[in-house]
Amino acid sequence: MGKMWSMEEEDFLRCVYPEGGTMAFQKMFPMRSKLAVITRAHLLGVKYMSYWSKEKILYLKKVYFVGGSKAFRLKFPQVPMHIVHKKVWKLGLKRQKLWSYEEGNYLKKVYPIRGVEFFLLRFPCRSNVAVQCKANELGICCLNKGYSVRGSRSPKWNGGSSFEPYSVGFTEHLKESVRDFYGRRCLICGSVENELRLPVHHIDYNKKNHAFSNLVSLCFSCHTKTSFSSRTVWMIQLKFLQKQFYKSRIDFPVPRHALNRFFCRLRNGFPHNVDGRNSQVKKLENEPCQR
Repeated sequence: MGKMWSMEEEDFLRCVYPEGGTMAFQKMFPMRSKLAVITRAHLLGVKYMSYWSKEKILYLKKVYFVGGSKAFRLKFPQVPMHIVHKKVWKLGLKRQKLWSYEEGNYLKKVYPIRGVEFFLLRFPCRSNVAVQCKANELGICCLNKGYSVRGSRSPKWNGGSSFEPYSVGFTEHLKESVRDFYGRRCLICGSVENELRLPVHHIDYNKKNHAFSNLVSLCFSCHTKTSFSSRTVWMIQLKFLQKQFYKSRIDFPVPRHALNRFFCRLRNGFPHNVDGRNSQVKKLENEPCQR
């Protein structure tokens, strides 16, 4: 028998499934199989609406020849790129590959100084690879390759929050407590700590919020990923993984020496409460530390 469905999962399924299907649901809940999602949606009476209406097909035929898939997704961003490519292949559509005189002149003017990103602001229908190939064909070199991606010019610029200093409470003692609590493992991929200590990440990206429920241990690879994607999505995903971790501690009890070490650190230098601890942890909380 499969795992029971929570209210949170059912509400998310009702919200996402009609337009996004199983793929949109599995991005948030990857532990659910495709068959399980379809079966649950059928039981709840939620129907999947096809991506393609007559209006979308006509617009695709009209736009694809000049602008390609990107031009279509500017108006319909909810349709994934691979779905668009599949529909194009079924309809037998072909795209115009010729560059206009205006595009060529603008590329010669802009590319040497400001690179690809600035060109795409005016002509978003052209892909990054297509622009670079055309520049190589015309013999144009980008003199300042980092211009379009450095600092405030980057599309992922967040106001320089990464340069803000941490507050006084974010000590090494606190970081070690977090790493011990999560078993010296990455919360996302589960990789074990080696010679280099795991980074400690703030879930809400607030460097002044040092509540224990706001801190998790991540590996260097996953910690880098949280800075380059949508922060709101990562906040929701990390909260969900943290909740699953708290539940798993009930089924897989932590060794006594690890708990004693953790609560010894907690009493000596860390006053915050831990959210979601299981009954075993609460029993050992009042026992004396083994030093």
